[in-house]
Amino acid sequence: SQLDRLEHNQRLAEHRVTIIDWLRDDPALELDVAAERLADSARVAAPSRADAVGRARDYIKQLYRSMYDQGQIAANDWSSLRAVANTELKMPRDLRPKNAYNLIRLLDLAIRWLAGEAPSVVVSDHLRPTLLAIKNGEVPTPEVMTIARELTPKLEGARQASPLPRYPDVARAERVLRAVRAEVARRSVERVAGPWGSEAPPPPEARYDD
Repeated sequence: SQLDRLEHNQRLAEHRVTIIDWLRDDPALELDVAAERLADSARVAAPSRADAVGRARDYIKQLYRSMYDQGQIAANDWSSLRAVANTELKMPRDLRPKNAYNLIRLLDLAIRWLAGEAPSVVVSDHLRPTLLAIKNGEVPTPEVMTIARELTPKLEGARQASPLPRYPDVARAERVLRAVRAEVARRSVERVAGPWGSEAPPPPEARYDD
């Protein structure tokens, strides 16, 4: 899900700062030792100590794979990450909460729509102060993730109890779409004043792409 991806990216950003700091202090740091340290510093949850270290090692591998994909290191391996740690590597900023902000807003809308409220894109009064604080960077990203995560079961509950029909009225929606298309075509053919008629931009010129 989108929330899972946001949490994954946030974890990578946090681990990147931590591990590169370790490598700058100890350029010879081995992967296994780094995994043990990360398991402790990040409090990696796992059934056993060995599982926690193994999970931390996977996190480190995800980190250098991500940096390799972004062209920041020469190869997808620990040695390449160690090689750039002491260079002028630009450290990442904390992830902007924009995506999580939008996700929270959409979750809130979906919950209210499923509850039977008239469709609207206006933010609810109780959530507006929180979203403004997030937008202004006043809420730490992990806390933003927590807010989004707490809305997820509420969305499922709203879906289960929703008074809306199980399936949409597809035929009615199709009639509306056809009416819109017909009106757009009419305005274009009759050159009606406005953005859909005489003021519409010209269509792009067709071309052949190899």
